[in-house]
Amino acid sequence: MSNTTEPRRDIKLEQQRKLAKELRRAHGAGSVEAALRIVRHFPRARGRDAVQALAAPFTLSDAQLVVAREAGFASWPDLKHHVERSRLGADGALEEVLSAALAGDAAAVRAALAARPELSRRSIHLAAALGDAPSALALLDESPSLATARGGQRQWTPLYTCCSSRHGRGDASIAAARARIAARLIALGANPNDEIESLEAPGGFRCALQGAARDVASAELVGVLLDARASLLPTYGAAGPPIPLTDAVAGGDLGCLERLLAAGPTMWEAREALEVAVFHDRPDMAARLIEYGAQPEAAGRWWGNGGSCLHAAILLRRPKSMLDVLLSSGVDVGKRDHDGRTAYAVAVRTGHDVAAELLRRRGAGDAELGDVDRVIAACLRLATADVRRLVAADPDLATRYRPNDHLMLSWAIRNGRSQSVPLLLEAGLDPNVFDAVGDTPLHVAAAAGDQDAAAALQAAGASRTATNFLGRTPFGDPLPADEQQERDELFERAADAVAFGDIETLSELLDAEPDLVHWRSPRVHRATLLLYCGANGTESPRQRTPPNAPAVAQLLIDRGADPNDAGNFYGGGRGATTLAMVLTSVFPIEAGVDADLVRVLVRAGARLDLWTDGGPMCWAIERGRYESARVLAEAGVAVENLLFAAGLNRVDVLAALLARGADVNTRHWSGTTALHAAASMGHQEATTFLLERGADPTLRGTSWDSTAAGMARWLKHEEIVRLIEEHGSNPARR
Repeated sequence: MSNTTEPRRDIKLEQQRKLAKELRRAHGAGSVEAALRIVRHFPRARGRDAVQALAAPFTLSDAQLVVAREAGFASWPDLKHHVERSRLGADGALEEVLSAALAGDAAAVRAALAARPELSRRSIHLAAALGDAPSALALLDESPSLATARGGQRQWTPLYTCCSSRHGRGDASIAAARARIAARLIALGANPNDEIESLEAPGGFRCALQGAARDVASAELVGVLLDARASLLPTYGAAGPPIPLTDAVAGGDLGCLERLLAAGPTMWEAREALEVAVFHDRPDMAARLIEYGAQPEAAGRWWGNGGSCLHAAILLRRPKSMLDVLLSSGVDVGKRDHDGRTAYAVAVRTGHDVAAELLRRRGAGDAELGDVDRVIAACLRLATADVRRLVAADPDLATRYRPNDHLMLSWAIRNGRSQSVPLLLEAGLDPNVFDAVGDTPLHVAAAAGDQDAAAALQAAGASRTATNFLGRTPFGDPLPADEQQERDELFERAADAVAFGDIETLSELLDAEPDLVHWRSPRVHRATLLLYCGANGTESPRQRTPPNAPAVAQLLIDRGADPNDAGNFYGGGRGATTLAMVLTSVFPIEAGVDADLVRVLVRAGARLDLWTDGGPMCWAIERGRYESARVLAEAGVAVENLLFAAGLNRVDVLAALLARGADVNTRHWSGTTALHAAASMGHQEATTFLLERGADPTLRGTSWDSTAAGMARWLKHEEIVRLIEEHGSNPARR
């Protein structure tokens, strides 16, 4: 029997949330009154005395249940539902059919309108969601101010609602009706760049054009917005997908893609869209994007470990139709990913025989394979004898495994190859390495319901208590919605404190909730608080570096933040740490604190080997950060190649390397040369030395598509630009 009273009708949800928080605090403070309330209303506390109730754990969701029962409801969700229905009153039915329309639930829409056919005739938002042009236009004729009115639970405008509803998706008549509604709304003052805040967008906002391209998937509607000068990017939409162009690919309508390409998106947008086309296995869209100019060598950072579109296609197990399109683009089959592997090596180790054969026809061969590739390939072939022979022949093999080697465990489970998990473990792969989205192999196996793989992983030492980016253990349930909301709100306050350098507030929040330093953002990048110190890849209102950023970072590290925690930025993975974000962000250098931030991070143990061939040093050099580069060298990065020596103005090292036969025009994995490095840093001595020894000033880097003089000009080293130009104009020096 539930110990509840008659439900109260005059309650407010925020008031009830406050009461629950107060009850939890009172429990923590040892309040006897709180204990008596808990014993009376909390099922697990029945039969206990006050002392026992106070000694037992008591979460926020537990407190919410007590408060709900005190108010006369069986549960907290029942209380919330009552409050919401009371607030909506007669509009409750309208909200339900609006939600069904936005979700594309045709059956629910039909049932609701059969019972209440007048609903769309009295709501501009519902008429827009349904694509009911007669009702929408009649309402607008009667009251033009409705064109910009926000309404309903979501407080969206009619235009955003019109462009974000999946009702009638694929129905040409409804799509045409939507275009008529949108055109009329815009004519009456609706903003074609209308957008909402969104946790799932890198910059924090999602625009109407994205909905038109993906949810509605209507080229006609996309055209209406573009003709009204809708922007090709939402506010702060510069960190990667989703953006309108990638949403057009995800929406699956080639006409939408064509309409957006006609508007002239940048090459980085096309590159992102190309990789999304590979992800969705749309060779037709991939071909169109390549024709437009998308860079196939750079379209592999999200699903290709920083390699080319071929790396992404192979890891995603795409068929020959997609591979043929990509290979016909002239993509460099020798491009290497962040671990230094070619597409052929990835094809062999993942058992993609079709890709391997296509690449062999283009000159790839087994010389590109390493022993690690061979043992992983043998594991996936279930060739037990070969695995044991290779491991026995090289006792140090496991010491050469990189993080993405260990992640072959997760890859195998996700791609239906979990039978290879025991062999991969026998070969020495670590079952506790997190992937780019924050899951361990055991998280992946548990989510897939793969009991055999889960058992093998646990037998090899996989942790059942490791938490992913969502704070969940492999077999744990998600937090109750209200408790998660409480955590998210607290994190958002702390993120503001980090971005604006409010150390006092940040300290108070960490004092009240010490684990906050390990929590992650509810946003798609899943950043920790320390990652916000990098001011890169997060939502742009917080992409800023306060003058005291090094002190903020030090506070977080002192409270237990891990400098090697990675976020889901730019493809995620181990290369998306705070150090990486600092070195690839303009904000720390504009604030003049980039080197100080780097120093704080490396002293705390930040890894310097994030990518093949020294990613952090490469990033510092390419962006002209000499002081940061010096800090990295002092921390142990070896200055043993032409790029690093030029970036640090070490002419003695350059001379020694060239004397040993190094090619002065050798390209680093990023495509830049030593001359690029010297020019980026503004080093006249190193620049002159390299030019006099045959450095080619016309070479362009593949990542930046710029000459050395172009890099110098971008970084405002005009004396270097003149030096290079004078060299090129003097026949005696060429």
